[in-house]
Amino acid sequence: MSWLLKFWRDAKGAASIEYGIIVVAIALVIVAGTTLIGSQLRDRYYGPAANSMTLG
Repeated sequence: MSWLLKFWRDAKGAASIEYGIIVVAIALVIVAGTTLIGSQLRDRYYGPAANSMTLG
């Protein structure tokens, strides 16, 4: 338990937490961007191509 208090009081721990928050924010932006672009590509290119194909 003392290591946790030591980590909590250490200024380096605060910096690493801030870097972790920045990394999470960047990851969320990347996921949101790829989801948006992926759905636009699907609607623009793959949707019409799939609808034009006939089975049988």
